[in-house]
Amino acid sequence: MKPPKDMGIRVNPHVVAGLSQAEGITFFSGLVMRWFRDAFCDLEKLEAADMGIDVYTLLEEKAKNVPVGSYGIIPIFSDAMKYGKWYHAAPSFLNLSLDSDTCNKASMFKALQENACIVSAINLEKNQSIYRY
Repeated sequence: MKPPKDMGIRVNPHVVAGLSQAEGITFFSGLVMRWFRDAFCDLEKLEAADMGIDVYTLLEEKAKNVPVGSYGIIPIFSDAMKYGKWYHAAPSFLNLSLDSDTCNKASMFKALQENACIVSAINLEKNQSIYRY
């Protein structure tokens, strides 16, 4: 298999002749979650420890009632694989408001989860487009 001309994904040759692997990396998703936890969630760490659960479990519990779209919060951290152009925007949260009922740690965490899902879906679609069975 040859890589797509737009170099949107990377295609790696396999050790077995005739096989290849299409690679779609979701840059920074896990690292961003850890950064968010460590930078903003000291109280949640203590709360989770008192409950005997992982802090991510607690964050997910708090984020589960945030509606899809996270009140318009757009995280700029992870991007879809663009093997030919490895550029990324400066890390940011966009559309934050001063309304603490909708703009809080739970909605920001949910926005990060949604971003990871969207980027993964884009990479999966790119991979599927070159593997037509």
